[in-house]
Amino acid sequence: MDLLVFVPLAIAVVTGLTQLAKGVGLEPKLAPLVELVLGIAFVTGGVLRGAVLIPSTTPGDPLFWAVLYGCITGLSAAGLYTDRKTAVGA
Repeated sequence: MDLLVFVPLAIAVVTGLTQLAKGVGLEPKLAPLVELVLGIAFVTGGVLRGAVLIPSTTPGDPLFWAVLYGCITGLSAAGLYTDRKTAVGA
């Protein structure tokens, strides 16, 4: 699967899993950390299993780029929920 398709899907899944965890009893202040860890786990796991492809033109170790894109995924998920909550006024 292409990275440009996988990351937006992973953002949605990470956001949903974090909201589910908060509903079960996760402290809301820990949510961004959980989203960061889940983002790194999803993207790195996908790259290591061969399901997600890092472009061959990217220099360096693919694992480095997987962790970097995982950070982007997790932080995007955290910001996505925060921005939505702010816009709605909740």
